Amino acid sequence: MARLKGAILTQRDRILLSYLAIARYASTVQLHRLVADGRDISLMYRRLRKLSANVNRPGESPCIRRLEFKRAEGTAAAVWALTAYGRALAEDTVPYLRPPASTDVGAQFLLHTLMLNDVLVELVVALRRSPG
Repeated sequence: MARLKGAILTQRDRILLSYLAIARYASTVQLHRLVADGRDISLMYRRLRKLSANVNRPGESPCIRRLEFKRAEGTAAAVWALTAYGRALAEDTVPYLRPPASTDVGAQFLLHTLMLNDVLVELVVALRRSPG
């Protein structure tokens, strides 16, 4: 079982990593809606900090990393992406992942990706409500 700086990787963490593997980049609000909707968002912020924390023990790495970009109006926004370790964990549940990009995308493409991921979030939430 994978460990993170004093914590064990939970099933919800693995689901978060899977969604992040599919979406490639996601905002805190998007991840909150996907894995912890109905709970206080401060819990999501705390968990994301834990998943992205640098570790001093050999063989342990953060699962995710935080990126910041400036929106069109000039405000900074946090976006989350997988690290190589997080990607390796996600490949167990999402085997059809595209190869990782060699560099991060620019702000304009990142904004476009986040807008597309809003559609993904809405689809997932709608499917959860569906009786079928």
